[in-house]
Amino acid sequence: ANTATTTGGGAYLYNCSGELIANLFEGNSANNGGGLAIQGDNILLAENEFRGNSALFGENETAFGGGFYISGSCQIEGNELVGNASDDDGGGGYVYGGRGSFDGNLLEGNTCGNDGAGIHFSRSSYTVTGNSFIDNDSSDDAGGLRIYVGNGQRVTGNEFVGNTAN
Repeated sequence: ANTATTTGGGAYLYNCSGELIANLFEGNSANNGGGLAIQGDNILLAENEFRGNSALFGENETAFGGGFYISGSCQIEGNELVGNASDDDGGGGYVYGGRGSFDGNLLEGNTCGNDGAGIHFSRSSYTVTGNSFIDNDSSDDAGGLRIYVGNGQRVTGNEFVGNTAN
């Protein structure tokens, strides 16, 4: 397990493009992006596993994205986000800004202290298609999926089962 005091407990990709395929991010922690943090565009994030990662309050006043934190435009396809947690928003993942696709992902058993236990999209424009949101638990709003100030978001053909928001 790895720990970062601010961003990207497992890995941090800054100002880059490329592909991350079939990696395991497990038991890592940071303020933002417990498992992985990406700040960049044109990234393919596919067939990765994010398990038991945490975004924790600490040096920063935020704790976004237990599994991953992404700022930018990406294609996020066929990943498993299971059992991740955030003290704030986005237990499984948190996406800020950009455009892209979020397709065919499994988000199961993620938790958060605020909004969007499965995933939280903020000020972005992503298509959200064919994902499974199962048994995610938010202490505030949106157990499965939270979209905040979306711009042309399209949500189709997803499965939402057993998610809770308190």
